[in-house]
Amino acid sequence: SLRRLEDYAAAVSRGEPVSLPKLGSPELMRLGQALENMRHKLEGKAYVEQYVHSLTHELKSPLSALRGAAELLQESPPEPVAQRFLLSIREQAERMQRLIDKMLELASLESRPQLEKQPVQLDSLIGQQIALLQPHAERRQIQLHSNLQAAKLPADALLLGQAIANLLDNAIDFSPAEGHIELQGTILTTGDYQLSIVDQGPGIPDYAQERLFERFYSLPRPHTGKSTGLGLSLVREVVERHQGTIALHNRTDGQSGACAEL
Repeated sequence: SLRRLEDYAAAVSRGEPVSLPKLGSPELMRLGQALENMRHKLEGKAYVEQYVHSLTHELKSPLSALRGAAELLQESPPEPVAQRFLLSIREQAERMQRLIDKMLELASLESRPQLEKQPVQLDSLIGQQIALLQPHAERRQIQLHSNLQAAKLPADALLLGQAIANLLDNAIDFSPAEGHIELQGTILTTGDYQLSIVDQGPGIPDYAQERLFERFYSLPRPHTGKSTGLGLSLVREVVERHQGTIALHNRTDGQSGACAEL
């Protein structure tokens, strides 16, 4: 029992996801449980510190822009210039709001012990996200084409729908005007369901491939600038909580664009 407890303590110190072993005496069990409780409290503290540090770091840029615009407005510039600064203030405030909202969504998801899964008609769920983003695509003159096999699997419909919407929103933002986006839903021989979203955008630079799902990492969007960098982190968390996988890579058919496979 002492050896098992020692191995457990060593694994915790290395940061490995290990469970408390069964120990032979009540005294050792109490000691082991005390170590386990301490571990969870320290992990929670580090988790909160990481979120606070990340959020404050990301808020620096829009706050600096707000302060600069406000200082220039104090000098009573001409009306057209003042309107430009006011627009900048509104844009930066909206950016901070989106950032905080996304952080709260991600923190809420990561803190849930388990998802509430119900049988979900996946082709219908994907179709709903297409319908919701159709106006956004039409504004950009982008056509959405879908070929979805019918399937029903246990899932949290709200979260999975949000993940699909994030992927489709990315594809629209990176697509050129009058482009096409193809959505293919297929039942695999394993019984899993694969959704592929293929766009005609610029594709993914080599330097970004390993960082796409990293929290706060984002590439400049051709028409809307940088995003919060939290959308793909949320997608990965949702997919992993559904025991699934997510991949984002360049097209392999010789055409420009990216392919997301959920």
